[in-house]
Amino acid sequence: MRYAFGLFLIGYASYIFFSQFLFPEIRGDEVKRKWVLTDAEIISSVVEKRIKRKSVGYFPVIRYQYSFEGTKYITDQYSLSPNNLARLEFLAEKKANEYSTGDQLKVYVNPTNPQNAVIRAGADWNIWIIGIVIVLFVSGVLFMLPITILQKMKIEISKSKHL
Repeated sequence: MRYAFGLFLIGYASYIFFSQFLFPEIRGDEVKRKWVLTDAEIISSVVEKRIKRKSVGYFPVIRYQYSFEGTKYITDQYSLSPNNLARLEFLAEKKANEYSTGDQLKVYVNPTNPQNAVIRAGADWNIWIIGIVIVLFVSGVLFMLPITILQKMKIEISKSKHL
């Protein structure tokens, strides 16, 4: 029970460290605080099939246009998540079907780089899953390290007693 609580504390501390100090943009706080919310219009919403290194992935491509300080921009950036992670086809279709040509919506525009805009301020769920896996792996290593060291010390002590 003591080890489980320790593991929980390590995992929670890792989560706080990563989410608060290293990656605040993943949560979308930086975007919501510093970027400007502006009107946009959906131009198209489709699913693209991409093949990369013999694997197939399906990606929702939601293209939209917006104006910022008198200049029109067109982009398909949905969030700050990199779009290189493969998605299942039905998930990509579900996301693409949320947006129809001509739909009006609000997007976040980076005022220092207006061609950079996002529909969703935070990262997609796939980035959170990767983060959770990393935290669990690091927690597991930190949890097992003291046990391994103690076992080695115990073996060395028992060897020295037999000599």
